[in-house]
Amino acid sequence: MKTRKFSYLMEESQRWRKCHACYQNVRPGRSFEVANYVLCEKHICCARCNAFIHMDIWPCDGKLYCRNCYLLMVRSDLCKSCCGRIVEPALEKEGCVWHYSCFVCQACRKDFIDENYFMYKNLPFCSVHFQEERNRDKQTARLSIEFREREISEELE
Repeated sequence: MKTRKFSYLMEESQRWRKCHACYQNVRPGRSFEVANYVLCEKHICCARCNAFIHMDIWPCDGKLYCRNCYLLMVRSDLCKSCCGRIVEPALEKEGCVWHYSCFVCQACRKDFIDENYFMYKNLPFCSVHFQEERNRDKQTARLSIEFREREISEELE
């Protein structure tokens, strides 16, 4: 009777458990629980790249990741162009993060073949569209000033 009572009082960490991947019994202290699944040491691998994870285990959304994949998966960075979540290797330029496919001229969507680009309002442009954007903003600012001057002169009359 005492033995039976002891087994019920045994701590969870001292009980043999079954690995969810291979269904083998796992010794106490040798299993890992992730999203209510028990895994043995053999099946602790990165959910993204399938690399064996030794000691540096990073759980996210019920899955295990190696450090590199975890950082890619949970980056709060959004692509500056499409606002999509960055989940693959990304390009970091001018303090912003971009998908490689999104780091193009924001007007004509062409690649920067010779690596020449111009940042305007934190967005990349080719030389032609950079000048157009600047001129458009200058014209808008000029019209805005003229409009305000006209409003003020009408108020004074």
